[in-house]
Amino acid sequence: MLKSFPLGDEDILTLAEIETHPKVVEWDVDIHTTNINEMYRLFKEFFEKLPNNKDQIFLVGRFDNKVIGFLGIHRKGKRMQHVGVVGITIHPDYWGRDFGTELLRAGVEFTRKEGFFEA
Repeated sequence: MLKSFPLGDEDILTLAEIETHPKVVEWDVDIHTTNINEMYRLFKEFFEKLPNNKDQIFLVGRFDNKVIGFLGIHRKGKRMQHVGVVGITIHPDYWGRDFGTELLRAGVEFTRKEGFFEA
């Protein structure tokens, strides 16, 4: 579920740029493509389905009104509704400045507030 405001095409392109950045690709084992156009398409598809996906949370991190990263949390499955997988990606220009930590805190707070892991 996406809380806040809908993302525009420019924001989605920025997310695709972050996800395909060479330094991010070095450590992110789940990246399916390094082609920015393909990644943009995948993000667009993801955001189209997100409002109906009750097992997914997606938060976008901004600094000075610019998208700098994101956090996704998804539940493991029907039998493991209490278990979530967390992924955080921050643009390398913002590494080491606690943005990932703040995004993780926001994700934990959001899941608690929304009762995301309550049975």
